[in-house]
Amino acid sequence: MTTNSGNDINPDEHSPMLTSTSSSSSNCLSAFINSHTNKNSTNDYEKISERFLTIFSTWDDREQLIFVENLLKRMHNHQHGQINTFLLPMLQRDFIGQLEARGLEHIAEKILGYLDDQSLVSTELVCHDWYHVISA
Repeated sequence: MTTNSGNDINPDEHSPMLTSTSSSSSNCLSAFINSHTNKNSTNDYEKISERFLTIFSTWDDREQLIFVENLLKRMHNHQHGQINTFLLPMLQRDFIGQLEARGLEHIAEKILGYLDDQSLVSTELVCHDWYHVISA
């Protein structure tokens, strides 16, 4: 990747476009955006965006993050809201359930041990995994 001063991407080398026909999560974002804008993509959008995603996938994590950061800086606030709506479910993880599923119940117990009695009673109702950790 060629960079100019600091984190700037060389616009002559790669133009910023981001969507995917091969990724279901990107398709969800595209469907969400299309349903709110009532606009279809330009004729060559799918082909061009796929080319950019192919280039993007060749970069390492640092280069990808710099590129996405630069994309976000160029977007409008309402677009940030749409991105947030898309990302929020991906970032909400049941780490207590994941700890229990990986045999790390003792860590889940330690975390939940900081709750008061009333909160523990409520927490038992969250899901089967949490109930199992609390009742153990």
